[in-house]
Amino acid sequence: MDNRRNFIYAVKNAAKLVKALSLLQSIGLMAEGSGEDSIGYCIWEAITNSTNIALELMGYDVGDETANAVFLDFIERYNENDLTDDDIMEYYQTYKKNK
Repeated sequence: MDNRRNFIYAVKNAAKLVKALSLLQSIGLMAEGSGEDSIGYCIWEAITNSTNIALELMGYDVGDETANAVFLDFIERYNENDLTDDDIMEYYQTYKKNK
């Protein structure tokens, strides 16, 4: 499998996790709690893992806060606008680092 297909999976996974967290918050089941046992922590850890995979596939360091913020903004747009795989690939082509 090539990086583009893996990137699409990482985006879709992160988007679903962000949406799940938002849905929990909207029904008053905020995912707060203490430490690693809280549902919020688990979901955010999974979002972070998907984000890290996406950043690495695009050639960025995991600790690159700017790339992370831009990616999470894209995830928000993805969820709000029902974007397609072609839209994801356009983002990938626009923001990936040339190696």
